[in-house]
Amino acid sequence: MSSVQTSIMKRLCFVAICVLSLSACKSTWDEEAKSLYTQSCMEDANRWAASPKEAKTYCDCMLEKVMTKYPDVNEILEHPEKLMDDPELRKCKPVADTTQHP
Repeated sequence: MSSVQTSIMKRLCFVAICVLSLSACKSTWDEEAKSLYTQSCMEDANRWAASPKEAKTYCDCMLEKVMTKYPDVNEILEHPEKLMDDPELRKCKPVADTTQHP
């Protein structure tokens, strides 16, 4: 993983901890937790994504995968490194288009 990808994953991990700590008393993903996660993710993704649409696609993918893999919000709070080390979550990151268009 490149240093840029590592930096992004670290920021997302930090964002997830901050967002999820707001709903730490709950163990499920309620609408508030989902909204806060998506908002924080979008703020970060808009820094590197090629477009707002790409950022939204990425954040929607991340939220879906995180909620599915970690249905208990507290698990992420207790083990935030799981977000950084999860290869399934890395699949949400768009791959740069290296093809040449006429």
